[in-house]
Amino acid sequence: MRKIYIWVIHKKGRMSYKDKDEEKRKEKEYYHKNKDIILKKAKEYRKKALVSIKRNNRMNNLTTADFKKIGTETCQRLADAVLVDFINYVAVGQGIDLGLYTKHLKKK
Repeated sequence: MRKIYIWVIHKKGRMSYKDKDEEKRKEKEYYHKNKDIILKKAKEYRKKALVSIKRNNRMNNLTTADFKKIGTETCQRLADAVLVDFINYVAVGQGIDLGLYTKHLKKK
């Protein structure tokens, strides 16, 4: 397999070759590091989501009666779906395809 090198122009104006494979590896590490951070925070928030939504009902137009009508389990699934959808939406806006699913929030 042939290695591909790219020219890199440094701030001081000097030029050098850089290994493209190394660039891809660093980019992949950066992607996984950020995905892990986002997933960790999402898992932390998931535990508090329903309590937070109920507490801030003046901001989200939901009442306690709405929670009773829908059921706690359905509310949790809905909160998970909105959380995952929002994270994926923001990531795609930044050019990143996280591919986050609600099942990832439930893993330990």
